[in-house]
Amino acid sequence: MEILLFDKESSQNNIYDIVANHLNITFKKVTTVDSFYKLYTANLDSLIIIDVTEEDGEEIFHHITKTRPKQKILVLSKKLTYNHTFTCEQCDQMFNRKLLLKPLNVSQLIHYIINFDTLLCRFSSNSNNIKDIMSEILEQFFHLE
Repeated sequence: MEILLFDKESSQNNIYDIVANHLNITFKKVTTVDSFYKLYTANLDSLIIIDVTEEDGEEIFHHITKTRPKQKILVLSKKLTYNHTFTCEQCDQMFNRKLLLKPLNVSQLIHYIINFDTLLCRFSSNSNNIKDIMSEILEQFFHLE
């Protein structure tokens, strides 16, 4: 399996290397928009992981949303509200994406990669009761600066 990854922190973060060793997959890691688009057009069937915490990631995310709405995307964000355009229900019906909060957890990332096609977005109002995700949300507050 090959995964295209846009994360400006990926060169400083070895979480992807740990995941790759556990799953025997290859991450094509890019940190620039131009590099991403070159690989994106050649890897349209790949799972794409995009960090949307910076403007470049947002740009890529919106481009894919407009051009290939059913593209498999694992969205990395520091906020639950990374996209105000759609409700959880609309997002679930129109797109093929899931959200993971940063900082990433290795086991959760592995779980989402392996089970991407069968999982609902963990933070979708369709998939979880607020009690089920409260501990993860609270954990994010401890990482805010």
